[in-house]
This record gives sequence, structure tokens and C-alpha cells, in this order.
Amino acid sequence: MLYLWLGIALLSVVAILFVIYPVWKQFKDKVDTVVTSDPQRDNVEVFKDRLQELEQEVASGSLSQEDFAVLKTELEKNLLIDASTESRSLSSESISTKQFMAASFIALVVVVASLGLYAKVGSAPALEVALNMSEDPFDGRQPTLQEAIDQLRKELELQPANPEGWYLLASTLMGQQDYQGALEAYQNTLAYLTPQDVQYATVMGQLAQSMFFVAGGMTPEVRDQVDKTLAAEPFEITALGILGIDAFERKAYRDAIGFWSTALINADGVSAQSLQNGVERARNELIALGEDVSDIEMPAMAAIPVKVSVAAELLANVPAETPVFIVARPLEGGMPLAGVRLTAADLPVELVLSDANAMTPQARLSGYETVSVSARISLSGDVTPQPGDMIAEITDIPTKGLSQPLEIVVSEVVK
Repeated sequence: MLYLWLGIALLSVVAILFVIYPVWKQFKDKVDTVVTSDPQRDNVEVFKDRLQELEQEVASGSLSQEDFAVLKTELEKNLLIDASTESRSLSSESISTKQFMAASFIALVVVVASLGLYAKVGSAPALEVALNMSEDPFDGRQPTLQEAIDQLRKELELQPANPEGWYLLASTLMGQQDYQGALEAYQNTLAYLTPQDVQYATVMGQLAQSMFFVAGGMTPEVRDQVDKTLAAEPFEITALGILGIDAFERKAYRDAIGFWSTALINADGVSAQSLQNGVERARNELIALGEDVSDIEMPAMAAIPVKVSVAAELLANVPAETPVFIVARPLEGGMPLAGVRLTAADLPVELVLSDANAMTPQARLSGYETVSVSARISLSGDVTPQPGDMIAEITDIPTKGLSQPLEIVVSEVVK
């Protein structure tokens, strides 16, 4: 910081000099002229010399007494005029002094205004951090989680208009069970988003979740945040999950099943599995209470278990690192709904295609009743089929309810 203020002082001096120097130089030139020369004295000497010449002309008879008197009067008159002009010159010099003072005042105003502007829009702490921050703040070593969090906080203090950064901080703090810190970070995330942003409802739901954990349960404030979230997105998973938890804790098991089943519409992967487990647990609680649960239909998750292998004669000449693409597509074709990329070395393999393998949030297995599933060994490495690739495809596969893996044997070569 010392260098910053030294730099400001130096630039201020330069600015002052730019304003004052031209005026000071002009002022100095005038003063030097007054000091080094005396026009009044010079005029008197000229007067005396000329008067002496006239007297000599009178004595020699070349000039009459009447003409002498006229010329002498003229010389005296000129001497008086010169004296008056010099007086005006000195008066003009006093005006230049006022100009010099005015220029000094303007220079001072420039410096003060500059400091005020810097105080308003400048950031000395940000400059200090930027100057001291190395390209790698951790000097090449792997930081601890807390160090990474502290570094992220420091960067967000300097550049708060960063919703992605705040969301990363909030999610990390939630994982650390720092619910109060996560709540504040989610609030900051929303401060830099608009309701038109696709992430807005999701962040609102996660803010509600952090509020729920901070409060230790459902409160009017939490419910209000949940209501606002569902008004923005009726199928927001986290908000519906909170309502399900609250209902379960109140032993309103049917309500909990309703909330969690609705949340399953948009859920996938671990979230979907967790919600389905909650539905099953609530159903078991109803059974334990002796209630009839025949009217409760357990939600089926979109999942296709597959077992992929390749004919031995085809695999023999395939390099182990050759890509293998296993995908599920709509029957009419188009963008894959779920996909996995393996290598020939992984075959044979068993896996499950589900919404967790979705290519985009908008196109998922859960949105289709039946699909086609293919496995392709891509000798070209391209994601689209090329001549020489080996492929197998089965159509009309239900996305839910398969009890046995779908067996796919790669045996055809693309022509």
C-alpha cells in the first residue's frame, strides 16, 4: 500500500506542475524583466542626452531660443508619457500574480477531486490483493478444502457479481453442514440471478432447504420460501422434498408420498433413488399402522439394465482402447436419451441406463415409454456410425419394469 500512496503523491505533483508551470513561467519572465532593467532610468538618461544636444545647438547658433523651448517642452512631455506607461506595466504585473494564485487553486481542486473520485470508485484493498496474488495462490500444491473455501470467499469479496461462484460456495458449505453459511451464499446467488434464469427456481429451492436445516424444521419463513419456489416451478425437487420430509415427520405419510412422487417426475440418479426410498418407507409406515395401501402405486424409475458383449471373432482384432458407445434413443431417432462411453477392454459389461446418464436435462429416459438401445464399437472413434464400426441395436424396449438385463451382442459391421 505504501507504493500506491507514493504513486498517487507523485502523480498529484505532476498534475499540479502541469497546471501551474505555464503561469509561473510567464510570471517569472515578467519579474525578471523588471529586475534586470529600469526603463524609467533609461528614459531619463535619454532625456538628458537630448537636452544637452539641444543646448549645444543653441550655443552654436544653429537653434533659436524659441525652437529650443518648444523642443524641450516636447521632450519633457514624452518623459512623462513613458513614466505613465511603466506605471501601467507594474499594475499589469499585479494582475499576473492573481492569475498565479488562481492557477494554484485550480491545481489543488484537481488533486482533491481526484482523491475523492478514487475514494468513490477505487479499491485499494482489491489492488493490494491483485498485486500480491500469484498465478497459483497455492504455489503448485493441492489445497485443503478449507483453503479452497477461504480463497473462493476472498475472490467473491472482490468480485461479488458472480452467481456461479456463490452457488459453488453454497453447495460446498452445505456439504460441510455449514447451513448458515450456505444460506447466506444462496441468498447472494439469487441476488445476481433473475427469475428468467433457468437456475433460479433450483437455487430458491436449495435456499429453502438451507433455511429448513438452520431452523431445525418447518417454520413460517421456510414454508413461505417453499411456496415461492413452487410458484416459480411446481415440480422443483428440493422444495417438494422438504414438504415430504415435513409431512413424514408429522406422520402424514400419504401426503409425504404425494410430495415425493411428484418430485420424482423431474428427479434422476441419486435424487430419484432417494425419493423412491422415501416413498417406500412412508408406504411401509402405513402398512405398520394397519392401513390399506392397495391404492398407492409405487413409482417406477426409468431404468434399463443391459448386458453388452461382442462376438469373439470380431473382438479379436479390435484394440483395447477402441471406444464403445452404449445409448438409448427415441424410437423415431434423434438425440440420445442416455449414453455411456466405454472401451473394448471393458467388454463384456453389465450396466444400467437411466436418467443419470442423460445427455441433456430436457431429453431423458423418464420422458418416454419405449426406446431403442444400441451398442457400437467405433473403430473410427467418431460418435456417429462410420463404415467398419461394429454395432447391435434392439428396439421397443420399455424404460421401466425390466426385471432382467437386456442382452446385446455386437455382431454386425457397418457397411
